[in-house]
Amino acid sequence: MRKLIIAALSLLCLPAFASQNHVVNSTFGTGISGWPQYAYAGHTLGWASGVGHAAAGSAYVYVDGTQDGSPHDVYRQCIGVKELTPYSFGVWFRYDDGGYDTAGRGNINVSFFSGADCSIGGYIAASGSSGSQTGASYVNTFQQLSLTGGNVPPNAHSALVGLRFYTTNVGTAVGYFDDVTFNNGLSGDANADGSRSVSDVFYLINFLFAGGPAPQG
Repeated sequence: MRKLIIAALSLLCLPAFASQNHVVNSTFGTGISGWPQYAYAGHTLGWASGVGHAAAGSAYVYVDGTQDGSPHDVYRQCIGVKELTPYSFGVWFRYDDGGYDTAGRGNINVSFFSGADCSIGGYIAASGSSGSQTGASYVNTFQQLSLTGGNVPPNAHSALVGLRFYTTNVGTAVGYFDDVTFNNGLSGDANADGSRSVSDVFYLINFLFAGGPAPQG
Protein backbone atom coordinates (compact mmCIF):
# COMPACT_ATOMS: atom_id res chain seq x y z
CA MET A 1 0.00 0.00 0.00
CA ARG A 2 2.84 2.36 0.91
CA LYS A 3 4.55 1.71 -2.43
CA LEU A 4 1.31 2.38 -4.27
CA ILE A 5 0.86 5.73 -2.54
CA ILE A 6 4.45 6.72 -3.33
CA ALA A 7 3.96 5.75 -6.98
CA ALA A 8 0.72 7.67 -7.16
CA LEU A 9 2.27 10.74 -5.56
CA SER A 10 5.10 10.58 -8.09
CA LEU A 11 2.53 11.39 -10.78
CA LEU A 12 2.19 14.84 -9.25
CA CYS A 13 5.89 15.48 -9.83
CA LEU A 14 5.77 14.84 -13.57
CA PRO A 15 5.94 17.79 -16.01
CA ALA A 16 2.47 19.07 -16.86
CA PHE A 17 1.68 18.27 -20.48
CA ALA A 18 -1.20 17.12 -22.62
CA SER A 19 -1.38 13.45 -23.52
CA GLN A 20 -0.06 12.07 -26.78
CA ASN A 21 -1.43 13.08 -30.13
CA HIS A 22 -4.74 11.29 -30.76
CA VAL A 23 -4.65 11.76 -34.56
CA VAL A 24 -4.10 8.66 -36.68
CA ASN A 25 -1.61 9.02 -39.58
CA SER A 26 -0.84 12.58 -38.54
CA THR A 27 2.29 12.92 -40.68
CA PHE A 28 1.03 11.35 -43.94
CA GLY A 29 4.28 9.44 -44.24
CA THR A 30 3.01 6.79 -46.65
CA GLY A 31 -0.43 7.99 -47.70
CA ILE A 32 -3.72 9.47 -46.49
CA SER A 33 -5.24 6.41 -44.80
CA GLY A 34 -7.34 7.28 -41.77
CA TRP A 35 -8.51 10.53 -43.38
CA PRO A 36 -11.85 10.27 -45.23
CA GLN A 37 -11.81 12.62 -48.24
CA TYR A 38 -14.48 15.13 -49.19
CA ALA A 39 -13.87 16.22 -52.76
CA TYR A 40 -16.26 19.05 -53.59
CA ALA A 41 -16.85 20.29 -57.14
CA GLY A 42 -13.57 21.37 -58.70
CA HIS A 43 -11.41 19.72 -56.01
CA THR A 44 -8.85 16.94 -56.46
CA LEU A 45 -7.45 15.32 -53.31
CA GLY A 46 -4.57 12.94 -52.79
CA TRP A 47 -1.16 12.21 -51.35
CA ALA A 48 2.02 14.13 -52.21
CA SER A 49 5.06 11.91 -51.67
CA GLY A 50 7.66 14.60 -52.31
CA VAL A 51 6.28 17.49 -50.22
CA GLY A 52 6.19 17.58 -46.42
CA HIS A 53 6.85 19.71 -43.38
CA ALA A 54 9.33 17.74 -41.25
CA ALA A 55 9.58 14.77 -43.63
CA ALA A 56 8.31 13.89 -47.10
CA GLY A 57 4.62 13.12 -47.36
CA SER A 58 1.51 15.30 -47.09
CA ALA A 59 -2.15 15.49 -48.04
CA TYR A 60 -2.72 17.78 -51.01
CA VAL A 61 -5.63 19.70 -52.47
CA TYR A 62 -5.86 21.02 -56.02
CA VAL A 63 -8.70 23.16 -57.34
CA ASP A 64 -9.28 23.73 -61.04
CA GLY A 65 -10.97 27.13 -61.05
CA THR A 66 -14.54 25.84 -61.04
CA GLN A 67 -14.84 25.74 -57.25
CA ASP A 68 -16.94 28.27 -55.33
CA GLY A 69 -14.02 29.51 -53.19
CA SER A 70 -15.79 28.79 -49.87
CA PRO A 71 -14.06 26.97 -46.99
CA HIS A 72 -14.69 23.21 -47.12
CA ASP A 73 -13.49 20.35 -44.92
CA VAL A 74 -11.53 18.31 -47.44
CA TYR A 75 -10.11 15.79 -44.94
CA ARG A 76 -11.72 14.71 -41.67
CA GLN A 77 -11.01 12.38 -38.78
CA CYS A 78 -13.17 11.49 -35.78
CA ILE A 79 -11.26 10.94 -32.52
CA GLY A 80 -12.22 10.24 -28.92
CA VAL A 81 -11.88 12.99 -26.29
CA LYS A 82 -12.38 13.36 -22.56
CA GLU A 83 -14.73 16.08 -21.36
CA LEU A 84 -13.38 18.98 -19.30
CA THR A 85 -9.75 18.03 -19.99
CA PRO A 86 -7.20 20.38 -21.60
CA TYR A 87 -6.67 20.14 -25.34
CA SER A 88 -4.68 21.78 -28.14
CA PHE A 89 -4.58 21.22 -31.87
CA GLY A 90 -2.80 22.37 -35.01
CA VAL A 91 -1.62 21.65 -38.54
CA TRP A 92 1.13 22.78 -40.90
CA PHE A 93 -0.08 24.17 -44.22
CA ARG A 94 1.64 25.28 -47.43
CA TYR A 95 0.47 26.71 -50.73
CA ASP A 96 2.44 26.89 -53.96
CA ASP A 97 2.64 29.62 -56.55
CA GLY A 98 3.97 27.69 -59.55
CA GLY A 99 1.75 29.14 -62.24
CA TYR A 100 -1.54 28.89 -60.29
CA ASP A 101 -4.19 31.59 -60.52
CA THR A 102 -4.58 32.34 -56.83
CA ALA A 103 -3.36 31.46 -53.35
CA GLY A 104 -4.65 28.37 -51.63
CA ARG A 105 -5.63 28.88 -48.00
CA GLY A 106 -6.14 26.46 -45.14
CA ASN A 107 -7.21 26.13 -41.54
CA ILE A 108 -8.11 23.42 -39.05
CA ASN A 109 -11.51 23.14 -37.42
CA VAL A 110 -12.54 20.92 -34.50
CA SER A 111 -16.18 20.14 -33.66
CA PHE A 112 -17.16 18.39 -30.43
CA PHE A 113 -19.96 15.81 -30.12
CA SER A 114 -21.69 14.04 -27.26
CA GLY A 115 -21.52 10.59 -28.88
CA ALA A 116 -18.41 8.55 -29.51
CA ASP A 117 -18.70 8.65 -33.31
CA CYS A 118 -19.09 12.37 -34.15
CA SER A 119 -22.78 11.93 -34.97
CA ILE A 120 -24.29 15.19 -36.22
CA GLY A 121 -27.21 14.88 -33.82
CA GLY A 122 -24.83 15.16 -30.89
CA TYR A 123 -23.08 18.36 -31.95
CA ILE A 124 -21.99 20.53 -29.00
CA ALA A 125 -19.51 23.21 -30.08
CA ALA A 126 -16.63 24.00 -32.44
CA SER A 127 -13.18 25.61 -32.29
CA GLY A 128 -11.06 26.72 -35.24
CA SER A 129 -7.70 28.23 -36.02
CA SER A 130 -7.22 31.46 -37.89
CA GLY A 131 -6.79 31.12 -41.64
CA SER A 132 -3.38 30.78 -43.25
CA GLN A 133 -1.42 33.77 -44.48
CA THR A 134 -0.67 34.69 -48.08
CA GLY A 135 2.04 36.79 -49.66
CA ALA A 136 5.56 36.48 -51.02
CA SER A 137 7.06 35.34 -47.70
CA TYR A 138 4.57 32.45 -47.38
CA VAL A 139 4.76 30.95 -50.87
CA ASN A 140 6.16 27.38 -50.95
CA THR A 141 6.68 27.54 -47.16
CA PHE A 142 4.91 25.58 -44.44
CA GLN A 143 3.18 27.74 -41.83
CA GLN A 144 1.69 26.49 -38.57
CA LEU A 145 -2.01 26.94 -37.86
CA SER A 146 -2.84 26.12 -34.26
CA LEU A 147 -4.88 26.78 -31.16
CA THR A 148 -3.51 26.09 -27.69
CA GLY A 149 -5.57 26.16 -24.52
CA GLY A 150 -9.11 25.50 -23.42
CA ASN A 151 -10.95 22.47 -22.11
CA VAL A 152 -13.11 19.96 -23.93
CA PRO A 153 -16.78 20.99 -23.44
CA PRO A 154 -18.93 19.17 -20.88
CA ASN A 155 -20.53 15.94 -22.15
CA ALA A 156 -18.25 15.78 -25.22
CA HIS A 157 -16.88 12.33 -26.05
CA SER A 158 -15.64 12.75 -29.63
CA ALA A 159 -14.20 15.45 -31.85
CA LEU A 160 -14.22 15.83 -35.61
CA VAL A 161 -10.93 17.25 -36.87
CA GLY A 162 -11.46 18.95 -40.22
CA LEU A 163 -8.72 20.22 -42.54
CA ARG A 164 -10.26 23.09 -44.50
CA PHE A 165 -9.20 24.53 -47.83
CA TYR A 166 -10.37 27.59 -49.75
CA THR A 167 -8.98 30.20 -52.13
CA THR A 168 -8.40 33.94 -52.06
CA ASN A 169 -10.17 34.19 -55.44
CA VAL A 170 -11.82 31.59 -57.63
CA GLY A 171 -9.06 30.06 -59.75
CA THR A 172 -6.55 27.24 -59.86
CA ALA A 173 -4.62 26.67 -56.63
CA VAL A 174 -2.87 23.96 -54.64
CA GLY A 175 -2.25 23.40 -50.94
CA TYR A 176 -0.65 20.81 -48.63
CA PHE A 177 -1.47 19.70 -45.06
CA ASP A 178 1.00 17.94 -42.77
CA ASP A 179 1.79 17.14 -39.11
CA VAL A 180 -1.72 17.34 -37.69
CA THR A 181 -2.08 17.29 -33.89
CA PHE A 182 -4.89 16.99 -31.37
CA ASN A 183 -3.50 16.59 -27.86
CA ASN A 184 -6.00 15.94 -25.09
CA GLY A 185 -5.86 15.15 -21.40
CA LEU A 186 -3.27 15.79 -18.71
CA SER A 187 -0.68 13.30 -17.57
CA GLY A 188 -1.64 12.02 -14.10
CA ASP A 189 -5.11 13.60 -14.15
CA ALA A 190 -6.86 10.39 -13.08
CA ASN A 191 -10.23 11.96 -12.29
CA ALA A 192 -10.21 14.13 -15.45
CA ASP A 193 -11.04 17.36 -13.65
CA GLY A 194 -8.58 19.33 -15.75
CA SER A 195 -5.86 19.59 -13.10
CA ARG A 196 -3.39 17.31 -11.32
CA SER A 197 -3.65 17.26 -7.53
CA VAL A 198 -3.73 14.99 -4.48
CA SER A 199 -7.36 14.19 -5.33
CA ASP A 200 -6.02 12.12 -8.25
CA VAL A 201 -4.04 9.98 -5.78
CA PHE A 202 -7.14 9.20 -3.74
CA TYR A 203 -9.07 8.57 -6.96
CA LEU A 204 -6.52 5.91 -7.97
CA ILE A 205 -6.54 4.30 -4.51
CA ASN A 206 -10.34 4.20 -4.57
CA PHE A 207 -10.23 2.51 -7.97
CA LEU A 208 -7.62 -0.10 -6.99
CA PHE A 209 -8.93 -1.05 -3.54
CA ALA A 210 -12.54 0.08 -3.16
CA GLY A 211 -14.15 -0.68 -6.52
CA GLY A 212 -14.22 2.94 -7.58
CA PRO A 213 -14.40 4.19 -11.21
CA ALA A 214 -11.46 3.66 -13.55
CA PRO A 215 -9.00 6.51 -14.29
CA GLN A 216 -10.26 8.87 -16.96
CA GLY A 217 -7.29 11.14 -17.62
